[in-house]
Amino acid sequence: MEPPPPPPVTASPTNTLLTAAIVAASYWLLRRLATLLTADADVPTAGTPPAGRTGLSNRVVWVTGASSGIGAATAEAVVAAGGRVVLTARRGELLTAAADRLGGSSKVVVADVADIAAAPATVAAAVAAFGTVDVLINNAGVSTRETGAALGAAAIDTVVGVNFTGPIALSRELLAVWAAERRGEGSTPSPAAASVLAAHRRTVRPTLMFVSSVAAVLHVPLRSAYCGAKAALVAWANVVRLEEPTTRVVNVLPGSVRTGLGITALTATGTYGVTDRRLAAGLPPSRVAERMVAVLADEAGGVEEVWLGHKWPELALLYVATYARPLWGAVARRLAGRYQRELQEDGAAARSTS
Repeated sequence: MEPPPPPPVTASPTNTLLTAAIVAASYWLLRRLATLLTADADVPTAGTPPAGRTGLSNRVVWVTGASSGIGAATAEAVVAAGGRVVLTARRGELLTAAADRLGGSSKVVVADVADIAAAPATVAAAVAAFGTVDVLINNAGVSTRETGAALGAAAIDTVVGVNFTGPIALSRELLAVWAAERRGEGSTPSPAAASVLAAHRRTVRPTLMFVSSVAAVLHVPLRSAYCGAKAALVAWANVVRLEEPTTRVVNVLPGSVRTGLGITALTATGTYGVTDRRLAAGLPPSRVAERMVAVLADEAGGVEEVWLGHKWPELALLYVATYARPLWGAVARRLAGRYQRELQEDGAAARSTS
Protein backbone atom coordinates (compact mmCIF):
# COMPACT_ATOMS: atom_id res chain seq x y z
CA MET A 1 0.00 0.00 0.00
CA GLU A 2 1.34 3.43 -0.94
CA PRO A 3 1.66 6.01 1.86
CA PRO A 4 -0.86 8.83 1.82
CA PRO A 5 0.32 12.07 0.12
CA PRO A 6 1.66 14.78 2.44
CA PRO A 7 -0.74 17.53 3.36
CA PRO A 8 -0.45 20.66 1.17
CA VAL A 9 1.88 23.34 2.48
CA THR A 10 0.13 26.62 3.06
CA ALA A 11 1.79 29.85 4.07
CA SER A 12 0.73 30.98 7.49
CA PRO A 13 -0.37 34.58 7.98
CA THR A 14 2.62 35.09 10.26
CA ASN A 15 5.11 33.96 7.59
CA THR A 16 3.42 36.13 4.95
CA LEU A 17 3.63 39.21 7.16
CA LEU A 18 7.25 38.46 8.02
CA THR A 19 8.17 38.11 4.35
CA ALA A 20 6.40 41.35 3.47
CA ALA A 21 8.19 43.15 6.32
CA ILE A 22 11.59 41.87 5.17
CA VAL A 23 10.91 42.96 1.58
CA ALA A 24 9.76 46.40 2.70
CA ALA A 25 12.74 46.85 5.01
CA SER A 26 15.14 45.74 2.28
CA TYR A 27 13.62 48.21 -0.18
CA TRP A 28 13.88 51.02 2.39
CA LEU A 29 17.51 50.20 3.15
CA LEU A 30 18.42 50.02 -0.55
CA ARG A 31 16.84 53.42 -1.19
CA ARG A 32 18.70 54.94 1.75
CA LEU A 33 21.95 53.38 0.55
CA ALA A 34 21.41 54.71 -2.98
CA THR A 35 20.80 58.19 -1.55
CA LEU A 36 23.87 57.93 0.65
CA LEU A 37 26.08 56.99 -2.31
CA THR A 38 24.72 59.38 -4.93
CA ALA A 39 22.86 62.40 -3.50
CA ASP A 40 24.31 65.89 -3.11
CA ALA A 41 22.92 66.06 0.44
CA ASP A 42 22.78 63.96 3.57
CA VAL A 43 20.03 61.33 3.58
CA PRO A 44 17.38 63.19 5.65
CA THR A 45 17.90 66.43 3.69
CA ALA A 46 17.80 64.66 0.33
CA GLY A 47 14.55 62.96 1.33
CA THR A 48 12.79 66.15 2.43
CA PRO A 49 9.92 66.97 0.04
CA PRO A 50 10.03 70.24 -1.92
CA ALA A 51 8.36 73.24 -0.32
CA GLY A 52 5.94 73.74 -3.18
CA ARG A 53 4.14 77.02 -3.77
CA THR A 54 2.59 77.32 -0.31
CA GLY A 55 5.16 75.72 2.02
CA LEU A 56 6.02 79.06 3.63
CA SER A 57 2.74 80.86 2.99
CA ASN A 58 2.27 81.94 6.60
CA ARG A 59 5.86 82.91 7.39
CA VAL A 60 8.15 85.93 7.26
CA VAL A 61 11.75 84.93 6.58
CA TRP A 62 14.69 87.25 7.23
CA VAL A 63 17.79 86.50 5.14
CA THR A 64 21.17 88.12 5.80
CA GLY A 65 23.82 88.23 3.10
CA ALA A 66 20.88 88.51 0.69
CA SER A 67 22.54 90.64 -1.99
CA SER A 68 24.17 87.71 -3.83
CA GLY A 69 25.00 84.02 -3.80
CA ILE A 70 23.14 81.68 -1.47
CA GLY A 71 21.31 84.55 0.22
CA ALA A 72 19.87 85.98 -2.99
CA ALA A 73 18.86 82.51 -4.20
CA THR A 74 17.23 81.74 -0.84
CA ALA A 75 15.19 84.94 -0.96
CA GLU A 76 13.83 83.90 -4.35
CA ALA A 77 13.06 80.40 -3.08
CA VAL A 78 11.20 81.79 -0.04
CA VAL A 79 8.94 83.94 -2.23
CA ALA A 80 8.41 81.02 -4.64
CA ALA A 81 7.21 78.98 -1.64
CA GLY A 82 4.64 81.64 -0.73
CA GLY A 83 6.62 83.37 2.01
CA ARG A 84 7.55 86.99 2.59
CA VAL A 85 11.19 87.92 2.92
CA VAL A 86 13.27 90.65 4.55
CA LEU A 87 16.55 91.21 2.72
CA THR A 88 19.64 92.37 4.61
CA ALA A 89 23.18 93.12 3.45
CA ARG A 90 25.54 96.10 3.30
CA ARG A 91 25.06 96.78 -0.42
CA GLY A 92 21.76 98.61 -0.54
CA GLU A 93 21.66 99.04 -4.31
CA LEU A 94 21.83 95.28 -4.87
CA LEU A 95 19.13 94.67 -2.27
CA THR A 96 16.85 97.24 -3.89
CA ALA A 97 17.30 95.57 -7.27
CA ALA A 98 16.50 92.18 -5.70
CA ALA A 99 13.40 93.59 -4.00
CA ASP A 100 12.22 95.04 -7.31
CA ARG A 101 12.44 91.57 -8.85
CA LEU A 102 10.64 89.91 -5.93
CA GLY A 103 7.83 92.46 -5.70
CA GLY A 104 5.68 93.22 -2.67
CA SER A 105 6.66 90.02 -0.89
CA SER A 106 10.06 91.51 0.00
CA LYS A 107 11.42 94.45 1.98
CA VAL A 108 14.94 95.77 2.50
CA VAL A 109 16.92 96.45 5.68
CA VAL A 110 20.45 97.64 4.89
CA ALA A 111 22.86 96.69 7.67
CA ASP A 112 26.30 95.32 8.47
CA VAL A 113 25.72 92.12 10.46
CA ALA A 114 29.19 92.42 12.02
CA ASP A 115 28.17 95.68 13.73
CA ILE A 116 27.12 94.22 17.08
CA ALA A 117 26.20 97.61 18.55
CA ALA A 118 23.65 98.07 15.77
CA ALA A 119 22.04 94.64 16.29
CA PRO A 120 19.03 95.88 18.35
CA ALA A 121 18.15 98.52 15.75
CA THR A 122 18.69 96.07 12.89
CA VAL A 123 16.37 93.50 14.47
CA ALA A 124 13.76 96.17 15.20
CA ALA A 125 13.82 97.28 11.56
CA ALA A 126 13.50 93.70 10.30
CA VAL A 127 10.55 93.01 12.61
CA ALA A 128 8.86 96.26 11.60
CA ALA A 129 9.06 95.37 7.90
CA PHE A 130 6.14 92.93 8.07
CA GLY A 131 5.17 93.11 11.75
CA THR A 132 7.14 90.05 12.80
CA VAL A 133 9.90 87.66 11.75
CA ASP A 134 9.28 83.91 11.87
CA VAL A 135 12.62 82.69 10.52
CA LEU A 136 16.09 84.21 10.62
CA ILE A 137 18.55 82.73 8.12
CA ASN A 138 22.02 83.83 9.22
CA ASN A 139 23.72 83.54 5.85
CA ALA A 140 26.20 86.44 5.63
CA GLY A 141 29.77 85.20 5.44
CA VAL A 142 33.35 86.03 4.52
CA SER A 143 36.19 83.54 4.05
CA THR A 144 40.00 83.61 3.98
CA ARG A 145 42.76 82.44 1.68
CA GLU A 146 45.75 82.93 3.96
CA THR A 147 47.81 80.97 6.48
CA GLY A 148 46.91 81.34 10.12
CA ALA A 149 50.33 82.83 10.88
CA ALA A 150 50.09 85.51 8.18
CA LEU A 151 46.46 86.64 8.47
CA GLY A 152 46.31 89.92 10.36
CA ALA A 153 44.31 90.72 13.48
CA ALA A 154 41.96 93.08 11.65
CA ALA A 155 41.11 90.41 9.07
CA ILE A 156 40.50 87.86 11.81
CA ASP A 157 38.18 90.31 13.59
CA THR A 158 36.22 90.75 10.35
CA VAL A 159 35.91 87.01 9.78
CA VAL A 160 34.78 86.37 13.34
CA GLY A 161 32.37 89.33 13.28
CA VAL A 162 30.62 88.39 10.05
CA ASN A 163 30.56 84.62 10.62
CA PHE A 164 30.05 84.33 14.38
CA THR A 165 29.56 87.27 16.74
CA GLY A 166 27.31 89.19 14.32
CA PRO A 167 24.90 86.31 13.68
CA ILE A 168 24.61 85.45 17.36
CA ALA A 169 23.96 89.09 18.24
CA LEU A 170 21.03 89.20 15.80
CA SER A 171 19.80 85.82 17.05
CA ARG A 172 19.91 86.88 20.70
CA GLU A 173 17.90 90.02 19.99
CA LEU A 174 15.34 88.07 17.96
CA LEU A 175 14.96 85.41 20.66
CA ALA A 176 13.98 88.22 23.04
CA VAL A 177 11.43 89.51 20.50
CA TRP A 178 9.90 86.06 20.14
CA ALA A 179 9.64 85.65 23.90
CA ALA A 180 7.84 89.00 24.14
CA GLU A 181 5.46 88.02 21.32
CA ARG A 182 4.51 84.83 23.14
CA ARG A 183 3.68 86.91 26.21
CA GLY A 184 1.47 89.20 24.12
CA GLU A 185 3.96 92.04 24.37
CA GLY A 186 5.02 92.31 20.73
CA SER A 187 5.79 95.71 19.21
CA THR A 188 2.29 96.16 17.75
CA PRO A 189 0.04 99.25 17.67
CA SER A 190 -2.78 97.84 19.79
CA PRO A 191 -3.59 95.15 22.39
CA ALA A 192 -5.78 93.39 19.83
CA ALA A 193 -2.90 93.21 17.36
CA ALA A 194 -0.60 91.96 20.11
CA SER A 195 -3.12 89.21 20.88
CA VAL A 196 -3.24 88.18 17.22
CA LEU A 197 0.55 88.11 17.09
CA ALA A 198 0.72 86.02 20.27
CA ALA A 199 -1.68 83.50 18.72
CA HIS A 200 0.46 83.43 15.57
CA ARG A 201 3.57 82.79 17.63
CA ARG A 202 1.88 79.88 19.39
CA THR A 203 1.01 78.21 16.06
CA VAL A 204 4.10 79.13 14.01
CA ARG A 205 7.28 77.95 15.68
CA PRO A 206 10.11 80.47 15.22
CA THR A 207 13.26 79.22 13.55
CA LEU A 208 16.93 80.15 13.59
CA MET A 209 18.85 78.78 10.60
CA PHE A 210 22.63 79.15 10.56
CA VAL A 211 24.50 78.81 7.27
CA SER A 212 27.83 77.45 8.42
CA SER A 213 30.10 75.40 6.15
CA VAL A 214 31.62 71.95 5.76
CA ALA A 215 34.76 73.85 6.82
CA ALA A 216 33.34 73.75 10.35
CA VAL A 217 34.22 70.04 10.30
CA LEU A 218 36.69 69.63 7.42
CA HIS A 219 39.50 71.92 8.56
CA VAL A 220 41.55 72.88 5.51
CA PRO A 221 44.63 75.09 4.91
CA LEU A 222 44.38 78.85 4.38
CA ARG A 223 41.03 79.04 6.19
CA SER A 224 41.97 78.85 9.86
CA ALA A 225 39.90 81.84 11.01
CA TYR A 226 37.00 80.86 8.76
CA CYS A 227 36.98 77.24 9.98
CA GLY A 228 37.14 78.41 13.58
CA ALA A 229 34.30 80.91 13.24
CA LYS A 230 32.03 78.48 11.40
CA ALA A 231 32.71 75.73 13.94
CA ALA A 232 31.91 78.14 16.77
CA LEU A 233 28.65 79.07 15.04
CA VAL A 234 27.57 75.42 14.86
CA ALA A 235 28.46 74.85 18.51
CA TRP A 236 26.56 77.96 19.65
CA ALA A 237 23.50 76.92 17.65
CA ASN A 238 23.56 73.39 19.06
CA VAL A 239 23.57 74.71 22.62
CA VAL A 240 20.75 77.20 21.92
CA ARG A 241 18.68 74.31 20.55
CA LEU A 242 18.90 72.70 23.98
CA GLU A 243 18.18 75.93 25.82
CA GLU A 244 15.25 77.16 23.70
CA PRO A 245 12.80 74.29 23.14
CA THR A 246 10.18 76.64 21.67
CA THR A 247 12.59 77.63 18.88
CA ARG A 248 13.65 75.41 16.00
CA VAL A 249 17.39 75.61 15.30
CA VAL A 250 18.89 74.30 12.04
CA ASN A 251 22.53 74.27 10.97
CA VAL A 252 23.38 74.23 7.26
CA LEU A 253 26.82 73.01 6.16
CA PRO A 254 27.29 73.69 2.44
CA GLY A 255 30.38 72.53 0.60
CA SER A 256 31.69 74.35 -2.47
CA VAL A 257 29.02 76.59 -3.98
CA ARG A 258 29.37 78.79 -7.05
CA THR A 259 29.40 82.15 -5.26
CA GLY A 260 31.78 85.11 -4.88
CA LEU A 261 33.12 83.80 -1.57
CA GLY A 262 36.60 83.35 -3.04
CA ILE A 263 36.66 86.81 -4.61
CA THR A 264 35.99 88.53 -1.27
CA ALA A 265 38.12 86.13 0.81
CA LEU A 266 40.66 87.94 2.98
CA THR A 267 44.43 87.60 2.72
CA ALA A 268 47.38 89.25 4.46
CA THR A 269 47.41 92.01 1.84
CA GLY A 270 43.75 92.44 0.87
CA THR A 271 41.38 90.05 -0.86
CA TYR A 272 41.95 86.86 -2.84
CA GLY A 273 40.06 88.25 -5.84
CA VAL A 274 39.31 85.03 -7.71
CA THR A 275 36.84 82.15 -7.73
CA ASP A 276 39.11 79.16 -7.19
CA ARG A 277 38.60 75.90 -9.05
CA ARG A 278 36.64 74.15 -6.30
CA LEU A 279 34.12 76.97 -5.93
CA ALA A 280 33.81 77.21 -9.71
CA ALA A 281 32.87 73.52 -9.82
CA GLY A 282 30.54 73.74 -6.81
CA LEU A 283 26.79 73.42 -6.48
CA PRO A 284 24.62 76.23 -7.87
CA PRO A 285 23.26 78.52 -5.14
CA SER A 286 19.73 77.71 -6.29
CA ARG A 287 20.17 74.05 -5.29
CA VAL A 288 21.34 74.98 -1.81
CA ALA A 289 18.48 77.45 -1.44
CA GLU A 290 15.88 74.93 -2.60
CA ARG A 291 16.94 72.37 0.00
CA MET A 292 17.14 74.97 2.78
CA VAL A 293 13.61 76.19 2.06
CA ALA A 294 12.34 72.60 1.79
CA VAL A 295 13.71 71.87 5.27
CA LEU A 296 12.12 75.05 6.63
CA ALA A 297 8.74 74.10 5.19
CA ASP A 298 8.91 70.53 6.50
CA GLU A 299 9.06 71.21 10.21
CA ALA A 300 7.59 67.78 10.97
CA GLY A 301 10.60 66.17 9.30
CA GLY A 302 12.75 67.23 12.23
CA VAL A 303 15.93 67.94 10.23
CA GLU A 304 18.39 69.81 12.47
CA GLU A 305 21.52 69.72 10.32
CA VAL A 306 21.76 70.03 6.54
CA TRP A 307 24.77 68.81 4.56
CA LEU A 308 25.04 69.92 0.93
CA GLY A 309 27.84 69.44 -1.59
CA HIS A 310 29.23 67.13 -4.21
CA LYS A 311 29.18 63.54 -2.97
CA TRP A 312 32.80 63.02 -3.96
CA PRO A 313 34.86 64.21 -2.22
CA GLU A 314 33.08 66.73 0.05
CA LEU A 315 30.21 64.76 1.53
CA ALA A 316 32.22 61.55 1.59
CA LEU A 317 34.93 63.30 3.60
CA LEU A 318 32.31 64.87 5.86
CA TYR A 319 30.98 61.41 6.73
CA VAL A 320 34.52 60.23 7.43
CA ALA A 321 35.33 63.25 9.59
CA THR A 322 32.08 62.88 11.55
CA TYR A 323 31.97 59.13 12.08
CA ALA A 324 35.64 58.08 11.77
CA ARG A 325 37.61 60.98 13.19
CA PRO A 326 40.98 59.20 13.50
CA LEU A 327 40.80 58.19 9.83
CA TRP A 328 39.96 61.78 8.88
CA GLY A 329 43.15 62.98 10.58
CA ALA A 330 45.25 60.78 8.32
CA VAL A 331 43.27 61.75 5.20
CA ALA A 332 43.47 65.46 6.01
CA ARG A 333 47.24 65.38 6.29
CA ARG A 334 47.47 63.75 2.87
CA LEU A 335 45.10 66.21 1.21
CA ALA A 336 46.25 69.43 2.90
CA GLY A 337 49.33 70.05 0.76
CA ARG A 338 47.50 69.53 -2.51
CA TYR A 339 44.62 71.74 -1.46
CA GLN A 340 46.92 74.57 -0.39
CA ARG A 341 48.87 74.37 -3.66
CA GLU A 342 45.64 74.56 -5.67
CA LEU A 343 44.53 77.73 -3.92
CA GLN A 344 47.93 79.36 -4.27
CA GLU A 345 48.12 78.43 -7.97
CA ASP A 346 44.63 79.76 -8.67
CA GLY A 347 45.42 83.04 -6.92
CA ALA A 348 48.76 83.42 -8.73
CA ALA A 349 47.16 82.68 -12.11
CA ALA A 350 44.52 85.34 -11.55
CA ARG A 351 47.09 87.96 -10.55
CA SER A 352 49.26 87.19 -13.58
CA THR A 353 46.37 87.83 -15.99
CA SER A 354 45.02 90.95 -14.28
